Amino acid sequence: MVIPALAEAEDLPATLSSLAANPPEHLSRALIVVVVNNRAGAPTADKADNARLLSWLRAGGAPSSLHLGWADA
Repeated sequence: MVIPALAEAEDLPATLSSLAANPPEHLSRALIVVVVNNRAGAPTADKADNARLLSWLRAGGAPSSLHLGWADA
């Protein structure tokens, strides 16, 4: 599953928590990739939000039951 994200630091944690609530047998077969979109002309606030989201992901803030990866695009 691919989740595109632009300025989603407030909402993405809830989305990932919701996905983590699925049965373990389903989660074991799922890979989730968050693509944090950093377009060149994005407003400064969006870029700052993306930086917060990336920091949260790097710090292991997402549910550990997920097979999760991300790309800073």
